[in-house]
Amino acid sequence: MTLGVLFLCLAGEPSGPVTLPGSATVDGRQPAGVLPPRAQEEAAHWSFTLEPFLWLAGIDGNGSAGSAPPVDIGENLSLFGEIDGGFLLAFDARAPDGRFSVLADGLYLSLADDEGSLRTDTDVWMLEFGGGLPLGGDPAWEAIAGLRYVDLEFGSEVAGNPSASAEQDWIDPWVGARGTVPFGERWALGLRADVGGFGVGTQLSWQALAAIHAYLGKGVRLDVGYRAISLDFDDGDLEYDALIRGPLIALALQW
Repeated sequence: MTLGVLFLCLAGEPSGPVTLPGSATVDGRQPAGVLPPRAQEEAAHWSFTLEPFLWLAGIDGNGSAGSAPPVDIGENLSLFGEIDGGFLLAFDARAPDGRFSVLADGLYLSLADDEGSLRTDTDVWMLEFGGGLPLGGDPAWEAIAGLRYVDLEFGSEVAGNPSASAEQDWIDPWVGARGTVPFGERWALGLRADVGGFGVGTQLSWQALAAIHAYLGKGVRLDVGYRAISLDFDDGDLEYDALIRGPLIALALQW
């Protein structure tokens, strides 16, 4: 099994409900159109979030390098894969009044799986940059778009055959949406989904994330959720079609 360790970025802490223009509280309940936590404090200035996260991920798919035949990459979730190295960090900045946002995500993983007769190695860099605009005037929901740089090296070694490896890099455009659904005073559900590639880099790539946010104190939030990233790349020398997925836990720091 290949284990991924990953780190991600979301933000906030509740400071009482804030309503959008035209919304109202009925029977003391939180109204529809409530802004994300800490919205009152963020409204007048930029807010920034830095978030490392641990991602316990497995991989399903297949890959091939050079003239070697395709091999299955089918590791189940485990806490005991071989992690040769990793660096994972994300950053988010929001303009005053939630007019727009800027996001960046940096990831390096070096993963290995040895099943005796088959060994596979994956080294991947991902650097993501993008921006968001409110959907329907509600800063709790955004349309997002950007570019994702990927540098992927894949190698395989089958017993009785020479090892093979190949490395390629590419840039994928992507589009998607993200949002926050508050419930209770210190809880929220964060959602994100995007799709990209479109034949520019990968044939198709997509990403989905769902996480429960627990607001621990001023500028500190704990996230627990599930994340999945799919890559389908083929340039003749390197073929890689795999889904990386698993639970995550993260600590967001906001100022």
